[in-house]
Amino acid sequence: MEDPQWWSNRIFCMVGPDAVRRQLVGEILDQFSEIGIKLLAWRSANIGPMCVDAMSETQGAAAGQTYRYRAMDALFALGPVVLLVLEDTEGRDHDSLYKAANELKGHSDPRLAASGTIRNSLGAVNVAMSLLHVSDSAAHSAREAVLLGGAARPADYSSADRMADYLTLLRAAQAPETRLFPQALAGVRGRLLSACWGSLTENGRRLAAERAAEGRLAEAECGRLLAAELPRGGTEDQFAELLSIPFDGSEPPCDMDRVQSLLRLHSLGLDSWEHAVLATSNYFPPMR
Repeated sequence: MEDPQWWSNRIFCMVGPDAVRRQLVGEILDQFSEIGIKLLAWRSANIGPMCVDAMSETQGAAAGQTYRYRAMDALFALGPVVLLVLEDTEGRDHDSLYKAANELKGHSDPRLAASGTIRNSLGAVNVAMSLLHVSDSAAHSAREAVLLGGAARPADYSSADRMADYLTLLRAAQAPETRLFPQALAGVRGRLLSACWGSLTENGRRLAAERAAEGRLAEAECGRLLAAELPRGGTEDQFAELLSIPFDGSEPPCDMDRVQSLLRLHSLGLDSWEHAVLATSNYFPPMR
């Protein structure tokens, strides 16, 4: 483990795969720079299930809560994270530096994140898809850099001047993801309603069109109302079941394997981003 003293004026930060897919790395770094915390070094890494388990242990997850961390598997399946070594430029003491960084990050629940924080201004999805993790002390930076970085030490990271090249490659690789919870769920429900359009009552078709036009397909009550407009029996029962799931933590978590299987049965399967958003929001209520 790196000497915690080395981290007294530096901070370890992990930019999550959700932020990478949304191409927010540069904006996150800009916000840190505005408060006098600059990028010193960085590295891209993939986080596997064993690493997720190790992190949950360090965060004190009780035995009865560890099932919640399976939602993290869906998050890290989205792709790599970016590990950052950030450095103070204003001569702050250890406590002031870490306090400033964590205040900028924002509350772990983005619904409670204050205006101007990263999680509020950039729009985190939920507690799991919360854009970034920032260590809260030098000792935690030293430990988490090892847990998440594997064999790579901060001295082995890429220099800050190579970040611009990495961000250019991200932009070339794919368009930035823009769907938050409402857009992801509305897209899934829209596909479901299109597939069962012929079975919907006339009132159901009218309601579906109205709610889609108003941008309200992701409302929990909307799903239940539309499910009630389907006749019972056979395939319609499956469509009604899927439409009724709120995916927002307001009900006991649904079986995401069953959800995906039913959707695939009708050629409506979730893409990786939809799966991550809905699977994590199953446990952690999302921003709406």
